[in-house]
Amino acid sequence: MKTKVILTVLVLASSIQAQQSNTQTPQQQHAETMKRGDAGLGFSHDKTTHHFLLLKDGGTIQVTANDPKDDTSRDHIRMHLSHVAEMSSAGDFNVPMFIHDTTPPGVPTMTKTA
Repeated sequence: MKTKVILTVLVLASSIQAQQSNTQTPQQQHAETMKRGDAGLGFSHDKTTHHFLLLKDGGTIQVTANDPKDDTSRDHIRMHLSHVAEMSSAGDFNVPMFIHDTTPPGVPTMTKTA
């Protein structure tokens, strides 16, 4: 399971750079990604900070509430990351595809190995 979670982290980190080409400006694309992200993640990007760390053995995602007293965001972060781990273990990578509006790099490979 650790390997699948690490692979998910790598896909999520690389997918930040992968946005579908269309007629929107980069600012419009970013705004739409944030809007889908808030819906898909269950918490606000404005109230949280995300760090995607690449490591020799994979990677990690760190998500924290900007306000240490924001229990609601903290609880939604915990729920989301637990859900992502479960979905990844089952070979379900739909949330990153929903958020980024494209299939993130590596998803086809991870789906085959799930």
